[in-house]
Amino acid sequence: MLPVFNLGGDLRPEETEAIVEHLLQLGSRWVLVTRGREGATLARVGETFGVKAAPTRAVDTLGAGDAFIARVLIALLRGEAPAEALVAAAAAAARICEEFGAFGHAAELEVLAVRTRPSSLLTYGRSGECR
Repeated sequence: MLPVFNLGGDLRPEETEAIVEHLLQLGSRWVLVTRGREGATLARVGETFGVKAAPTRAVDTLGAGDAFIARVLIALLRGEAPAEALVAAAAAAARICEEFGAFGHAAELEVLAVRTRPSSLLTYGRSGECR
């Protein structure tokens, strides 16, 4: 089970942490909370990973959250490292934002090049330690 919350930037970080912790205590293997331009959090018991939004020249955000979530789900199914999955998902979402509308174009599902160093997007590591 992967509960996903796509909340834009409306949640404060401490609210995100509370939701994640609660859902993990209920037995979720993974929890993903996306917060638009505020980034996202992916967690499992004992590990929390965060990513900042990738830089983009946004013209339309329609479909960006969907692209982000899809990329994370594919990564988990493939057994990719969570931190790398988040960076790739942020890149996919940023790519979607560069086009009008959600149809007629697609971000590649493979790891996309990020315009900044991927490590600069990571905000959390093992056991919630900031990087």
